[in-house]
Amino acid sequence: MASKDDWAQKLMLGGLAGVVLCVLWWAMFYSRVIAFTGGGARDFSQVAGCLIYSSAPCVIIKGISSLVGYWPYEPFFLWLSGGVFAVGAILRSGQAQDKVRSADGAMGLNRMSSMGQSATTKPSSPLAPDPAVASWLVSAILSDGQILKFDINRDAPYKIVGRDPNQADVVIADDAISRAHARIEWRDGDLWVADLKSTNGTKVGNRAVGAEPQRLYPSDKLQLGPVVFTISTA
Repeated sequence: MASKDDWAQKLMLGGLAGVVLCVLWWAMFYSRVIAFTGGGARDFSQVAGCLIYSSAPCVIIKGISSLVGYWPYEPFFLWLSGGVFAVGAILRSGQAQDKVRSADGAMGLNRMSSMGQSATTKPSSPLAPDPAVASWLVSAILSDGQILKFDINRDAPYKIVGRDPNQADVVIADDAISRAHARIEWRDGDLWVADLKSTNGTKVGNRAVGAEPQRLYPSDKLQLGPVVFTISTA
């Protein structure tokens, strides 16, 4: 079954063909009448109006045509053909607008879908830890040039950093470090730090850390007194 767009195209082609045939019919009919009455090519200017409407001279010429034996030209068919073409053009224009609106609507739905996805499944920050991270590396360069590194993972889920070997798992021999300075802990793939009431404090970047654990991210700078640790995934 033909679609509306096909019908519109057929109406336009049919109307255009009708207009062309009507012009040819007008030219042939009046050329014969003019030739019969002894007129010349310049006399076509006098019957030019007969192409689109039937004035009094046109009606007279049609009467003469009965003597010639030709079927008289009727402007009505030209207007009819033009009307058919216009209807087809209107229908096709409407189809084009519907397609544009449908495309716009689809784009709008896609945008809304994308917005909805970004609102409900917003990707994590590039600094956010991967839940599947199995191990974290905490490292620092001490004042004497020594490199200090230790892992926090499922098998060793926490480390206490401090100056006292009896209280700390990671020992830093610096008077600015408290005996038990901070606790660094692995929780389901995430890394957290809490201050243990240290004298010189614990910071993540410029943020002070208290007894409430604070989450750590890759590339964070963890400062325990004068010692700055870098956080990364192992």
